[in-house]
Amino acid sequence: MNWKPPRKSISDLNAIHVPNESGDAVAHFEWPDEIAFEWEDLVMSLARTLAMALPEKGLTQEERLQLARSVAMPTAERINVFLEKEEAEFSFSDKLEILADIRPAISGEVGAAVADLVMEHFNCHWRSNGNDAGFVIAKGVDVTDERIPDFVYDPGGKGGFEPGQLIAVEAKGSLSKTGGPRPAIKRLAKKAFGGQVKKYLGAKADGCLIAAGYGVAYGSVPGSRESTLAIASSHRFQTALQPHKVPAPLSAAATGQPAPAEAEAELHHDEEQQEDRSKMDLRTAPQIEYRQDEQRSEREADDTGGLGDGGDDGGRERGGGRPRATPARRVALANYETVFQLCGALAAARSIRDILSDERTRVAETADRFQEFYEIGDDEPILIGSPYRYAWWYPDHSFGISAKSAEEILKIIAQPGELPPSLDLSVVPFDRRRIRDGAIEANFQGDGFAFLTSWSGPYRDRTWDLREGAWAD
Repeated sequence: MNWKPPRKSISDLNAIHVPNESGDAVAHFEWPDEIAFEWEDLVMSLARTLAMALPEKGLTQEERLQLARSVAMPTAERINVFLEKEEAEFSFSDKLEILADIRPAISGEVGAAVADLVMEHFNCHWRSNGNDAGFVIAKGVDVTDERIPDFVYDPGGKGGFEPGQLIAVEAKGSLSKTGGPRPAIKRLAKKAFGGQVKKYLGAKADGCLIAAGYGVAYGSVPGSRESTLAIASSHRFQTALQPHKVPAPLSAAATGQPAPAEAEAELHHDEEQQEDRSKMDLRTAPQIEYRQDEQRSEREADDTGGLGDGGDDGGRERGGGRPRATPARRVALANYETVFQLCGALAAARSIRDILSDERTRVAETADRFQEFYEIGDDEPILIGSPYRYAWWYPDHSFGISAKSAEEILKIIAQPGELPPSLDLSVVPFDRRRIRDGAIEANFQGDGFAFLTSWSGPYRDRTWDLREGAWAD
């Protein structure tokens, strides 16, 4: 796309603390200076949030795939028409005022995508639609409004969270002269948190605890060349830590103890602090804990001299393995159903939906037993669903999934009996989330979801046996 510079950012970030009667959340992410992302990152978050919003019941996997794909890229291009393309700030031109009728729809789509980018920044790589999470309101909470949060995110037992602790997120967006300024966006974030998130803190979702929640609102006044992001929560984000020895930018680093509660607080950093802090970027913004995991994995691989297969033994790849996390079963399964669906791997998506619907027996049926893939690349292979009509679209881009991430979750769902409450999965390392090697151009998110924008070279036909949990070719 014609973004100049190719990476946009949101620099006016506002953290809002909303007191909660049951106490503050148990974990806190470090507050960034800015949120930065490329066009490919925006497309992936747009596609995910649009696909997650589609109803699970009443539509076939083919229909959901067609709807998600037919909406995602045109939505990205429609947004791109109204962006200030030559501004570093992710802001919108006054041309948006010409088409006032479509502005509310664009506002909502942008708000959801930005919220997803924020949570990906915070290393919450697994997500599901709020309707798929199975919310149960905490006892003693008097609720007349039964609306639920848009999305549920799982930090995978990282960032101070325990396995099985989730984050509820309600996303909002406004692109207007009255709704886009900072004060209005802060009010919108507080309203989102108070109306659809706060009542679920301490509640259960499929047996997991809603340990934290965010009301995330993005806004921009068309023509102002400015934008605002506000996050309302029952805890305060932490200020920057001292620079870590690991030679990588700091971002959403996990921190320790809760900060004192206040009615409302914005985080401001003086100029000296800002000079010492690194900017937050989607591919180079790991939590310290994840970087430590990567270093530990590298040491384990070097010490054993073995080439792990990523199976039950927790093996690591030679020369640097992946950090691992333990997302909750239902969120992880719903997450990968969406990913496989967007990849065009519909047999795999159906098999996961059957587990979510307690209908595992369908995997034994011949028609649903095998998933065909195209495998592309060597260093970080990408799987794309086959047959061809499901693989490529618009006209030469495709969504895919890291082969290693796909193998992990497909092996898990083939296990007999009930799956464990939390699943042991790996995270795509930060230095492998952007491929530009001449033959392939692709971006990844932490759970392995990929967006392939350019490819030249051979591919391999692969067949996965969903019942056996292994390659059949």
